Amino acid sequence: MKSRVLGSIILLDLVLILIWLIVLIALNIAKGPIERYEQALSFATERDWIFYGFTYVNAILLTIVGTAIYAGLYAFLRRDNPLLAAIGFVFAPMYGLIALGSYLSQLVVIPRLIEMLAIPEYHAAATVLLHHMIQMWPNSSLYLFDQFSYAIGSITGIIFGVLLYRHSKPMRWAGGLLALSGATGPFIAVGVIAGLPQLVNVPSMLGGILAMPAYVLLGLAFLRKGSGAGEEW
Repeated sequence: MKSRVLGSIILLDLVLILIWLIVLIALNIAKGPIERYEQALSFATERDWIFYGFTYVNAILLTIVGTAIYAGLYAFLRRDNPLLAAIGFVFAPMYGLIALGSYLSQLVVIPRLIEMLAIPEYHAAATVLLHHMIQMWPNSSLYLFDQFSYAIGSITGIIFGVLLYRHSKPMRWAGGLLALSGATGPFIAVGVIAGLPQLVNVPSMLGGILAMPAYVLLGLAFLRKGSGAGEEW
């Protein structure tokens, strides 16, 4: 039962990732890439219910489900290597809290800052805060802060990927891809610390691309494991 539940959660996360990608591609086709602050402010002000509201609700769900997957993998892997499994999992809540705060702020904080633009005495302060806090703008502080959460989560991905690779043959390909996905994290961290969004974007996309087949293989492996005997862990 445990394996089937974890496998189902992993495949649910994959569906949420695919939905996020489809909406993001549609956004780029409809409005073009958001590269300037004025574009980002206009996007946040319009708050289109699909491209803005649904995207961030989906991102919040992705973060929650992704953190739950790490918890499930920790429970699965700790029997064979409790120390490494614990070290790997400790970074998952850090990732979850940073990412969740980043996405939730776009639904709660940003609309109020935009309202403050119309109040003369708050206009200057609101403008400065919006420059820092619009997550969709690649030059904002929050965008880099959010990306750094993936660099933190990648530590969990590397450790769990290696443990899965060593666990059993059905998990080998999934573990290898998950570890490779996590290996993009240090590049993201360097880009964030150096303030280079271009260095952040490519490793972040590559990590997501590698994570998708890893989750397909991992989800199917746990579902098959759950349908057999002796799957308790």
